[in-house]
Amino acid sequence: MKGLAGTGIKRPVILSLISIAYIAAPLVNIALLRIFTGLPMSLLMPRVVASYGLVASLWLATAPLVGIGFYFVKAASWYIFVGHSGVILADYAFKWITRPSYYLGSIGSLYHLDMLAGNLLLIAVVGYVARKNFRAPYFQALPRSWRESTRVPIHQRIFVNGESRKTTDMSGAGCFVEDPESALGIGDRPSLRFHADKLAIECKGEVMRRVQTGCGIRFIALRSPQRRAITLMLRKRFPLRYEANVACVWWWNGAARAATVRNVSAGGCYIQAGIHDLAEGAQGELIIDDLGQTLAAKVIWINAAGMDEKPMGFGCLFSRKQLGLVRILKQRYGTLALTR
Repeated sequence: MKGLAGTGIKRPVILSLISIAYIAAPLVNIALLRIFTGLPMSLLMPRVVASYGLVASLWLATAPLVGIGFYFVKAASWYIFVGHSGVILADYAFKWITRPSYYLGSIGSLYHLDMLAGNLLLIAVVGYVARKNFRAPYFQALPRSWRESTRVPIHQRIFVNGESRKTTDMSGAGCFVEDPESALGIGDRPSLRFHADKLAIECKGEVMRRVQTGCGIRFIALRSPQRRAITLMLRKRFPLRYEANVACVWWWNGAARAATVRNVSAGGCYIQAGIHDLAEGAQGELIIDDLGQTLAAKVIWINAAGMDEKPMGFGCLFSRKQLGLVRILKQRYGTLALTR
């Protein structure tokens, strides 16, 4: 399968250049010192340790570890980068605060200012590239809310190059498509089509990650209003709910239907029931005799085909928040598993 060897990640050219820069950093610094001081190597290295200090000498010597970590795009590489950058800045700050005159005169103030500016610029550029190109779960190091739109676990159909596939999570930035047999490889740009509620999205995508179970795809050229519409749709249609298995009666249009509440939140629930002649927007009552509850609700989604790993039924929205219902369910049935 193209682009798949365990876990595959698209590595942009700029990240390879940054890796090379970190690996070459000690040699470049020594070469610059040689030019600025004119000292032979036998005298230069002791001077470097004496003027830089032990901490600075260590972070200079360990810079290649950051470059190697970034190249392999492992979770630890982000922590190594953050720790290494923090040591650099802390070392500079400590020296300037405690011994400014010595630090300015040890090798030359211009060189030190150049070094400080260069390191600050490098940290900013590398941090930006890592944040932009390698969101969770690639580094899996920082909270997703810090680095990307929050991925919402869902089970929904999406069309990839015209073929129906299942997406298991989605955000305004992209989605994960479950497709073990797909020929898509990292860097491929399939066409995407997604429909949910009244939302219809059609755009290009780019495969950023490939694993045995499928691929992570980011949306390309998706306008901001469309991204916001996806986020709103996910929040509206896929809120976290508590799994349940509670017998109930759905009273609608003068008739009662035996049903089962399969998941519930304070705002609504999913009901397993027959859906003959039921329509979206229908107003009815949910009667749960076992809990002593009668709740006014409106049908907002009909699942006639048993899609999204749910039995045939419908989703309904309560006329007002029902925090008490969730509390009673927890008291009656204990800890309830969360689902979407």
